[in-house]
Amino acid sequence: MTTSLKSAFTLIELSIVIVIIGLLAGGVLVGKDLIAYAEMRRFISDYQEYESAYNTFKLKYNCIPGDCVGASTDFWSWSLGGATGEWNNR
Repeated sequence: MTTSLKSAFTLIELSIVIVIIGLLAGGVLVGKDLIAYAEMRRFISDYQEYESAYNTFKLKYNCIPGDCVGASTDFWSWSLGGATGEWNNR
């Protein structure tokens, strides 16, 4: 007599594979959330640094950055020289 054995996965083997796939998928989703939270924290930190620099400039020079009338002559001791483009020290 010839007997043929049919090879198949058992219910336990299938359930173990499904659990492993679930753990991998869960790890990927949690990792994506952690990356998103880290990006948001970095953005907030950068914004606070820019805000602090802006306020420090405003307090020091009594004008906002980029809108100071006569900034090169009032605040700094140099200006761009005539047609030659050389720096003149004052």
